[in-house]
Amino acid sequence: KECRVDHACTHWGTCSQVCTPDEKHYKCSCLEGYTMTFDKFTCKSNNVDAPHVIFSNRQEIRGVDLNTLAVKNFYTSLRNTIALDFLWKNDSVQIFWTDVIDDKIFRGTLIGDSLSNVEAVVQSGLSTAEGLAVDWIGMNLYWIDSNL
Repeated sequence: KECRVDHACTHWGTCSQVCTPDEKHYKCSCLEGYTMTFDKFTCKSNNVDAPHVIFSNRQEIRGVDLNTLAVKNFYTSLRNTIALDFLWKNDSVQIFWTDVIDDKIFRGTLIGDSLSNVEAVVQSGLSTAEGLAVDWIGMNLYWIDSNL
């Protein structure tokens, strides 16, 4: 009989990004654009842009700078925005959202502190779209309609 011991790198969460096994141990490393932190596990982005949380309060799409906690209004005068998601591609950020009064799904491009080029990407066939997800790999848009 053979006894096989799984290596630590075969288990999710051993390293935050890259796990390289050697005979008895392993080494964590980071992808390009990231730096290893003092804990030798966590990779931190070298990007100087502040991280943001993007959210809606139904009438506005806002962002919070997580370094300063400053709140920015990206887009106002919405009717009843329930769900939103974003797509970051080629250094461009597009935000998608549903409006359950208009029964449409919209998209806008985040430029600086405001949304531009806002357009309805799904204009018919919706009843109450309450959930939304952008598939950034397959480039698909998924939503949940609670009245179907």
